[in-house]
Amino acid sequence: MQIILPRSSTIPSIRARIFTIYSGENQSNNDTKKQTNTPSIYSNNLSSVVIKVFEGERSMTKDNNLLGTFELSNISLPASGEPQIEITFDIDANSILKVSALDKTSAKEKIITITNDKGCLSRDEIKRGSPTVSIPSRFYNACRENNIDLVKDYLQTMSLEEINKMEPNGSTALHVAAYCGHEEIVKLLLEKGACSSTINKYNCTPLDEAKTNKIRQLIRRRMNGNRFVSDTIEWILSTGDADFIAHKYLKILEKYGTDPDFHRLIVYIKQNYLEMDLQNIDDINIIKEYFDMAINKKDPVYLLKAYTAETGFYSTLNVHLAQLRLENLTSQENISRAYYIGIIARHPKFKTYSYTGEVFRGMVITDNDLKKYQIGTRILTKTFSSTSKKLHIALRFLDKNQNTNGGLSTICKYQIRNERTALDIEHISLFEDEKEVLILPYSAFKIIDIKQNKDSSPRVEIDLKECEPW
Repeated sequence: MQIILPRSSTIPSIRARIFTIYSGENQSNNDTKKQTNTPSIYSNNLSSVVIKVFEGERSMTKDNNLLGTFELSNISLPASGEPQIEITFDIDANSILKVSALDKTSAKEKIITITNDKGCLSRDEIKRGSPTVSIPSRFYNACRENNIDLVKDYLQTMSLEEINKMEPNGSTALHVAAYCGHEEIVKLLLEKGACSSTINKYNCTPLDEAKTNKIRQLIRRRMNGNRFVSDTIEWILSTGDADFIAHKYLKILEKYGTDPDFHRLIVYIKQNYLEMDLQNIDDINIIKEYFDMAINKKDPVYLLKAYTAETGFYSTLNVHLAQLRLENLTSQENISRAYYIGIIARHPKFKTYSYTGEVFRGMVITDNDLKKYQIGTRILTKTFSSTSKKLHIALRFLDKNQNTNGGLSTICKYQIRNERTALDIEHISLFEDEKEVLILPYSAFKIIDIKQNKDSSPRVEIDLKECEPW
């Protein structure tokens, strides 16, 4: 038995050794006849060799733990008569071990992968040379191996503490799923409340470990608590003409959405808004990719995909819309935003996405804000507003926004009555479990009820009913 990866090795690590294969029939002769600098392997058949991988440091093979066996066959016989095989151990930062055998003559190779469920050493044990082997839980291994059905079974009965457990190798299940690029596992863990801010022993959060952009977006969405929560900057309070104002501005925007060459407008938005005003937001390249797909495929749905992506785009866009004076909506400095709203609000393709029914959104307001809201007051939305068909989704995001500065946790229930006021984007969004419905800018609502709960959360409930179309 030859040691390839010593217990004291740091990880990630790659170690390799070259072995010369001699005929097993003449092993005793070869021991004295062959004096080389490479270790030896004896085989009764020079055209194949069986590789056994063990864990342990005992001198006798039988006293160590067998991790795996594989065979490299059809080995080419070199001119010297004795083939040489290169054995490589490659252990990554997550303690996943790959063992390969390479025929140096023909370049033929065989590889096996060994994970901790088969007993391989954890990172800690390799680093510190501990004689005790600590193996991660079966749940952790299921997450690492992308065993979706098994993970679902575990999650049915696991507590949040168990889901967020720091394993013996210094990482959580969410860390390993993010690291390995297992998007569905990451989604399942986050839906069950897995903590996305835990730091593993390598000083990394699951976001730091994320292998793909999609996983980064999944994690950021759970870290970002304000997608379904707002402040009053979204609204313009109006005493009586909110519905008329809504009609007036949507009429102006309609021509952009029905323009048969709308993709030219998207080019303008990209050049004059994304590349000029938003060049420094988080993950702007992801947004540019969506816009390019919308342009090249002449498909406006990619504009919505850009909005639902967990980047800095949607929040920055809404800040700009909230600050915009309505009378300046179509001025040169704002026209790119007007194009974007017009396409989403009025492009014919979005007609099938129209949603009517109840939706929920959280809000944090002050006592002074609350005094402004009276039953019968009409309001006008200024921004895109993400809502959910499920109350518990809005409450979950609202809980993340609780503060100690006098803000009142508030749930707004919207009754959507008219087509094209809101779009059901559940199946467009990367986050289908959020059941998202997007209320469009310049939608008019009337407050029909206000309830206050002194001793429970949410502290305030506001019911809003959409105004009749003008």
